[in-house]
Amino acid sequence: MTLGQVYVLGAGLTFLAIFVTGRRLSRLMQSRATILLTAHKILGLCAVVLLVATSVRVGEAGGLAASDWVAALVAGALCLIAIVTGGFVSARAGAPRSLRMAHKISSTLAMLASAVAIYFLLVRV
Repeated sequence: MTLGQVYVLGAGLTFLAIFVTGRRLSRLMQSRATILLTAHKILGLCAVVLLVATSVRVGEAGGLAASDWVAALVAGALCLIAIVTGGFVSARAGAPRSLRMAHKISSTLAMLASAVAIYFLLVRV
């Protein structure tokens, strides 16, 4: 298995775990979801670390085009937005529907942008 395949597999499993824990969180009562919420937050942080680590490693290995950096920055910004909206959703017991929808949309966009960025970054390797 090549290093690129390991990164893609790791990213895919991370995104799958984030999706599964987030889906489960949306169906559970707030008071019973502490461990699941913690896992969801740590997995989200792992996704950001994976994106940053991939960008830095590929940048050191052979340089990146401007489009690669833009893809990584857009993915990072969307991940940050998803983390912030998720924090607001988890902080409020009865979060408004608009806030929950903003978190779902930003999370989906962050996942797609991260997948595209990791793909672009690994094509350079």
